[in-house]
Amino acid sequence: MRSVHQSKGAFTLMLFMALLLSLLGGVLASTFHEYSKEQIFLLRRSGVLKDGWHNISRPPYSFYSGGETGKELEDIYSMSVGQLKNMLRDRQVSCVGCVERGHLVERVVEMRHQPTMEQLVVEELILMENVPLEYELAFAVGAVGGRQDGAAELEVEEE
Repeated sequence: MRSVHQSKGAFTLMLFMALLLSLLGGVLASTFHEYSKEQIFLLRRSGVLKDGWHNISRPPYSFYSGGETGKELEDIYSMSVGQLKNMLRDRQVSCVGCVERGHLVERVVEMRHQPTMEQLVVEELILMENVPLEYELAFAVGAVGGRQDGAAELEVEEE
């Protein structure tokens, strides 16, 4: 009988320790930012990430560029059909119905200021890092004002 109680106590202690380690691990992991290999690759490729992930501070692209430069248009007109199609594909623009090279050039000229998927991913990563926690969200989780125990009082609309 005694060994059964000892094994229950040991099991309870082990369960408690596992739960405690799990909770501590979750708290510690939430304080660090984790990036996938793909995200790190995109950040490095865009020039935003040079020394380390903690140096991410600026958007790498300006999606709303000013007027057209003659050099930019010359570059577009000198591109091959494959390059034009790749440029449209990167921006998820359909080139269905573009039978001639001239149609592709027109489409690229129209869509050249749209961000590529790579640019969108990098922009999203930077926004996730730099956007402060909204006041309402912080209040809802008890980080601002409200109760001392971290719980928040939320109003619930009744129908």
